[in-house]
Amino acid sequence: GGHYSWHHDIDWNRNDGLDRKISVTVQLSDPSEYEGGGFLFNETQGPDESCKQKGTVLVFPSYLQHAVEPVTRGIRRSLVAWFEGPKWR
Repeated sequence: GGHYSWHHDIDWNRNDGLDRKISVTVQLSDPSEYEGGGFLFNETQGPDESCKQKGTVLVFPSYLQHAVEPVTRGIRRSLVAWFEGPKWR
């Protein structure tokens, strides 16, 4: 199923003077609609099951490494957005 390997949302090669500063993920699916698909912030910890609740909004710095585990059943839907600003100093 769908997943995202460990990554951050900043494009280090961007040269227009802007960076993604804040990443936002809104959980659109009910946890009963899929299995797997856990959102991970730390390679040494498992997913926080509370992040699977429909309507959960995750807001975090775009430079923070994160991943999404493979979906093993059903469909996981989410809305993702980024807020940009001047490059980090």
